[in-house]
Amino acid sequence: MPVLKKDMVPDMNLFTLEFTKNKSKTNELAEAIANDINTNKLKKNDKLPSKRALANHLGISLNTVINAYLLLLSEGYIYSIEKKGYFVSDNVLIKNTNHRLISNKDIKNDNYLFSFKTSNIDSTLIPTNTLKKIYNDILKDNNYFYKTDFSGETSLKEAICQYLYEVKGIQANIDDVIISSGIDTLILQIIKLTNANIIAIENPGYKKIETIIKYTEKRIVYQNIDNEGITIPNEAVDLIYTTPYSQFPLGIKMSNHRKNDLINYAKANKGYIIEDSFDSDFTLKPFITKALYSMSDSVFYIESFSRSISPSFRISFMLLPPKLSTKYKALHKGFSNPVSTIEQLVLAKYISTSFFSHINRLRVSLRKKRELIIETLDLSLFDILYDQSYLAIIVRPKYIPLNIKEILLSNKIDISFINDFMYNGKSDLIMIGYSEIAFDKIKEGIILLNNIFRRKRDA
Repeated sequence: MPVLKKDMVPDMNLFTLEFTKNKSKTNELAEAIANDINTNKLKKNDKLPSKRALANHLGISLNTVINAYLLLLSEGYIYSIEKKGYFVSDNVLIKNTNHRLISNKDIKNDNYLFSFKTSNIDSTLIPTNTLKKIYNDILKDNNYFYKTDFSGETSLKEAICQYLYEVKGIQANIDDVIISSGIDTLILQIIKLTNANIIAIENPGYKKIETIIKYTEKRIVYQNIDNEGITIPNEAVDLIYTTPYSQFPLGIKMSNHRKNDLINYAKANKGYIIEDSFDSDFTLKPFITKALYSMSDSVFYIESFSRSISPSFRISFMLLPPKLSTKYKALHKGFSNPVSTIEQLVLAKYISTSFFSHINRLRVSLRKKRELIIETLDLSLFDILYDQSYLAIIVRPKYIPLNIKEILLSNKIDISFINDFMYNGKSDLIMIGYSEIAFDKIKEGIILLNNIFRRKRDA
């Protein structure tokens, strides 16, 4: 573990860090700062150096510092104040000095018997053996000792274009495909590329998106969701983030009418749209309509493989609007691609040979889980509102006990409430996810859920 030392610079809280070869600089920097927080070398509300100052001091790219701070923000180690900077959180749990910074996706909480969350996938469905075989085959070929283009490995971009055309009817140009390590990095790049100052996001929505945008100190407009998807802003915004295939967390699919309204709005305001393909491979309704990306030259399309393959498979991509491709390449000329060549070659081979059959297996498994939940739920206790997602069912309890969250947790049930994803307003809806839980635990878990609500109702 690298150790951070405060520099002898009177006016700046800069650090010195010796990086380890063959390790991610982003992770090392984040771990080092987290370690100083955990050991109380950095105390609550201490100000961190600006990202540009720290990048210059350490001789690393600005993106490395941005991503490290973003990771610390998402894990609650630091917070930001607009136009003032970044500070150590005052509610961080101090751990031992052997701390290793890991994401929630790496944690399997054994305190819960029933995890009805959507943040992970059932470990039995991860294609470990197939990926190992492809990885070993590529190692044997010995044909990966070269520097990948900053936009990504050509064979992977070709495989992605083929996948998008065959599954979603999107005709993408290989020159507009950008490979990256995570959705967060891509969104930061989009904000910079478009010079966006006002950004609209979904309410309720994916909390990490708010964290990313707050990090850039841009103004956020929260747009409510109705039965057609994200509502149209009442003011001019530069960028709209949306999940049209299966809105997170409600699972609503955007209507054709709303898609047209959204595109016309962006055109009228000279703005852009980020089309996040969240859950698109698992939607119950087929791709009858076009993707937003296919309907307008002002749309960025982004997608991650972490849910469809494995949470540890940190590869994402975006499709640039063709009119911004040249500008993007000029801005990122000389940059390195954050994903290793071997990982990209493995994914390219996997998409070309095994991805479609894997997705079909996932769909079959998830459909069976969904059917079992609907079959087991006591409909005298719950109304099913949205069930068109392959990853979750949204229900409204007919009676909501006080302190229901604590009651469920005490019964070892981990479940999300839509309120957890609201930025303003309130919701009484519950999100019963089933991407992670094993099939043989579902019935027992739902029966326990029924019994808890029944006992509280009848008390």
